[in-house]
Amino acid sequence: MDALITYKEIFLQYLNKTRNDVNEKCAGIEPWQLIASTVATTLLLVWLHAFLFQPESLTSRFKQWFFRFLRKLPIIGTEIRKHMNKTVDDMASSLSFLQDKKGYIKTLPAKGLSQPEVLKMMKEYNAMGDVRWKDGRVSGTVYSGEEKLTDLLVKLDSIDKIVQEQASINLALAPLIAEVREQMCDLAKLVYEEFAWSNPLHPDIFPGLRKMEAEVVRMACTLFHGGPNSCGTMTSGGTESILMACKAYRNMAYEKGIKHPEMLVPKSVHAAFDKAAHYFGMKIVHIPLTKSMQVDVKAMKRAISKNTAMLVCSAPQFPHGVMDPVEEVAKLAREYNIPLHVDACLGGFLIVFMEKAGFPLKHRFDFQVEGVTSISADTHKENYETWHYLFRLQKIDNIFIFGKPEVCALALGSDTFDIYRLSSLLLTKGWNLNVLQFPPSIHICLTLLHTKPGGAIYGMAQAVPDRNVITEIASAYLDCLYCTDVPSSADAHMNGSPGHH
Repeated sequence: MDALITYKEIFLQYLNKTRNDVNEKCAGIEPWQLIASTVATTLLLVWLHAFLFQPESLTSRFKQWFFRFLRKLPIIGTEIRKHMNKTVDDMASSLSFLQDKKGYIKTLPAKGLSQPEVLKMMKEYNAMGDVRWKDGRVSGTVYSGEEKLTDLLVKLDSIDKIVQEQASINLALAPLIAEVREQMCDLAKLVYEEFAWSNPLHPDIFPGLRKMEAEVVRMACTLFHGGPNSCGTMTSGGTESILMACKAYRNMAYEKGIKHPEMLVPKSVHAAFDKAAHYFGMKIVHIPLTKSMQVDVKAMKRAISKNTAMLVCSAPQFPHGVMDPVEEVAKLAREYNIPLHVDACLGGFLIVFMEKAGFPLKHRFDFQVEGVTSISADTHKENYETWHYLFRLQKIDNIFIFGKPEVCALALGSDTFDIYRLSSLLLTKGWNLNVLQFPPSIHICLTLLHTKPGGAIYGMAQAVPDRNVITEIASAYLDCLYCTDVPSSADAHMNGSPGHH
């Protein structure tokens, strides 16, 4: 006790001395000056904190300011705008879907169209375009395209014709064929007629629809080894699934007291995570990749901070088809108590069956891995194996395959020529593949269509340091998508607006 009293007296002596020193220095200052300086200092500190600690880094904001300043300069800004207009004009004139010369319907017709007229117009619209996707000359896009499945679900008249032909050939099978026909037609009617006007927002009115959805979610949980305590939801697609996961982790971060949540994602991650960060006010931190095109786990560990709300891996990632090291990232998730989301939208419903098919993955990726807290997967993307294509592509000189793709997508690059030129050449041959940047590559996602027998914007975008320019070009492209004017010149491509300059 005596020691505590001694320390207390020493503390009070220093406190009194400090107080006296401060009072001496403030002896010539009036009270209003003291109050004003305190308020000004407080406001300055608040502004400085808000300026330094924003979702976007100080470096990125400085670059944006610098390029905005350059574009305001008379000579430089005019030259940049000139090249921008030319780039947008060239892009618009090269878009095949703007070459339609038949015109657009911009108002409701005075008289409704008859059913044959509507069907005729549908066939005309469906025949537009010169990309032969049915021959597998696209990356992803259509994941089945099986004609038998189409006939089963929608072309009942085709089924009826086939059945009648078979019955006429073999009269003994006629009763059985008629029974099969009836069953197939009943199935299609149940899918497209029985539930045509159902609304899943009202499970009390459509309990059967709710049951089907619940069963699909439970089956998915089982496939990904979720166990009885796992849960899920059905969304409109991969992007919404990713958005929902990010929103959930943002809310969890708020509950933990994190005011500025951050997500750590590989540079190869799907763009939906950037959308989620923008929509939900999160900071997105892109983690670099290793030479094998997997996320750099050590770099991810260094990027973890008190604001980290979620970690992300891809299984597989979209650009190169490579599986991120989920097990290693899961160790970080457990060590720092951070949720880990695995994006399996591209091949999730393929990799769950690979072990059963005799092609086990080298590493686990789903809820078997302790630390994985959520998974997104698309039921409609049941992609197909890549080994056959890998074997053939590896024999071609002057191109290489990025990383070691294990599932359903791969990317090609070259050290000897501009890979975008190959993409442009393939386009003239009727192929439509994805071109990627950072690094330059051509991406292909394999589907059922590829198992049957039988790019300049990205290059420019990668070389432009001012990313706002790329944003403007992307915005112009979106305007082209909604164009309703037949372009008489390169600058007439906007949605009802004759120009963009």
